[in-house]
Amino acid sequence: MLTPVKDLSRTVESIHEQDGSIIFTSEHGTLRITVYRGKNVRVSYTEGTEFRSGQADYLKLTKPTQVTVDADAEAYYVNAAELTVKVLKANASVSLYKKGMKLYAESPKAERELVKFDALRLKRNGHIETEDIETRDGIKKHVVSAEREYYDSFYETKTFISFAEDEKIYGLGQYEEGVYNYRGTTRYIHQANKQISLPMFISSKGYGVMFTTMSPAIFSDTAYGTYMYTSADRYIDYFILAEDSYEDIVSAVRRMTGSAAMLPKWAYSYVQSKERYETQEEIEETAAEFVERDIPLGCIVLDWMSWEDGKWGEKIFDKKRFPDVKAMVKKLNDDGIHFMLSIWPSMNECTENYAEFKKEGLLLPGTNVYDAFDEKAGKLYFDQVKRGLLSENVESWWCDSSEPITPEWEVLKKPLPEKLFYDFKERSMDSMYIDKGNGYGLYHARNIYVGQREVKPEKRVLNLTRSGYYGSHQYGAVVWSGDISASWDTFNKQIIAGLQLAMTSIAYWTLDIGAFFVKNGREWYWSGEYEDGAQDPRYRELYTRWLQYGAFLSMFRSHGTDVCREPWNFGDKGDPFYDAIVGAIRLREKLMPYIYSVAASVALEDKMFIKPLFFEFPEDAECYKDLKQFVVGDSLMVCPVTKPLYYGVTETSDSDKTIDVWLPKGA
Repeated sequence: MLTPVKDLSRTVESIHEQDGSIIFTSEHGTLRITVYRGKNVRVSYTEGTEFRSGQADYLKLTKPTQVTVDADAEAYYVNAAELTVKVLKANASVSLYKKGMKLYAESPKAERELVKFDALRLKRNGHIETEDIETRDGIKKHVVSAEREYYDSFYETKTFISFAEDEKIYGLGQYEEGVYNYRGTTRYIHQANKQISLPMFISSKGYGVMFTTMSPAIFSDTAYGTYMYTSADRYIDYFILAEDSYEDIVSAVRRMTGSAAMLPKWAYSYVQSKERYETQEEIEETAAEFVERDIPLGCIVLDWMSWEDGKWGEKIFDKKRFPDVKAMVKKLNDDGIHFMLSIWPSMNECTENYAEFKKEGLLLPGTNVYDAFDEKAGKLYFDQVKRGLLSENVESWWCDSSEPITPEWEVLKKPLPEKLFYDFKERSMDSMYIDKGNGYGLYHARNIYVGQREVKPEKRVLNLTRSGYYGSHQYGAVVWSGDISASWDTFNKQIIAGLQLAMTSIAYWTLDIGAFFVKNGREWYWSGEYEDGAQDPRYRELYTRWLQYGAFLSMFRSHGTDVCREPWNFGDKGDPFYDAIVGAIRLREKLMPYIYSVAASVALEDKMFIKPLFFEFPEDAECYKDLKQFVVGDSLMVCPVTKPLYYGVTETSDSDKTIDVWLPKGA
């Protein structure tokens, strides 16, 4: 016979102050309310009475705000300046009021859920059988069978939220689907190529919510409930951000997680890249052509295969193709051009770099990827960078594949979102640390930053990387949106992706101008629409509009495969596409005083480089819609051209050559 498990009472039995927080206890668990700066409320809940250490240890918090507590028959009220946190006596459900108006509420009926589990991880020195899978990101290892061992206990958690009927929800990171308002949707919050996930959202009601988890998570607002689920936490933990403006919400998160570093000035100029320059000579010739044509160029980038053939990830140049990198960098610098190199966290087993990590036991178990979470591994990784690359005067880094788990890249057909989520979650549990499953890119960026600053403290760090988390920009990291495919639809969705990520506090973002994939390939992700590449006037028009848009991002960078991206591949002087492309690059250079001042405000004042219209014009209802317009800094509004005006479905287009621009009230 089954015996029902007693449901412990959630009725608040006692309340006390502890270290600036107000503690509410019940038979079921403990709620902790802490107010910071009089505007932001931290809500923490655990079973029992202990809040275990280690949750969100990346936070940089100030002293809590002093509060007072009142009560009536229904609830307790924690008061701090303009804020009041209401805690129901019946179940410790939380809601927040500002100047007497309700901003945010947990669901008063659907109670918080915590399900405890033991986390198992691949045994580093135990039996692990793997198979190699060839992908576009190099060889990936897939675990066939293995020994696992216990490493910690966590909770799966659910926090149920109550939104107003007309409330809009934004943020949650960067995604390829182009969703702007997340009401009525489910969003799987995990890292992937083309996806940078953070469990933070901003409401049209004027507040933000930041969950501190670094584990894979799910935001859901459907008939099955409105909640945030987290995979592995020591307790439920989140902030309600009730600042005076939307931009102040983002600034508050930056202060708590790390303010953005200032990038080298040249990083804000035009960056030329492609897949790929094959020799030192080709790089030098390309740079010389920019100089000859008087086209401003801040940086040229060498994509993968700087190493000898077959030695993926080796941080040593192939001397046959790159015989004197020091001399090349000097020649570039003499022309005012700088150099960036692609490096990877993974290494083929035949490389010297891999052998060093294998010997020290500093690889993620079951993979050929270094353990970025381990301080000793981070030091070894940068020591290899220093020996093989920094010694050659490489100036900046492109840390590719920094998720680093990408099961979606191993298959021909695109899996369903929920399958990708659970695949990522399972592999994070096996090879990383499930409670830090979304954080590899943050730790990887830290290792690069700390390593370079120790060796060259006078040099600012620039690290272009495919994944990040709260505060990754403090390490000089610029994230980009991964290997996207060329179409007008993708271009439109990328504008949304960049704004959503900006709303989740990430300071620096860019993308592959013109898309990485231009043509159509066998794999699901290789889905460009232009088989004739730059010979197709439809692609030339798309590329030109994309580049014009990119001129207003924090990093102005062209990159991709299938088509060479230098301006002269799209025509020559007098050709409308060439002239428009070069014109956009020159415009960026003319705007440099403004761009650099915006960058300074990002680094010094925690302001935003790009932001949606409603951040600047919150009283204008139209600005909360997906208008494909945005603001750069405080003084520049941009409206990209997001549809073909000259070359549509047919070779030429007789359509109207105008677009609509929304001028907000007060602009």
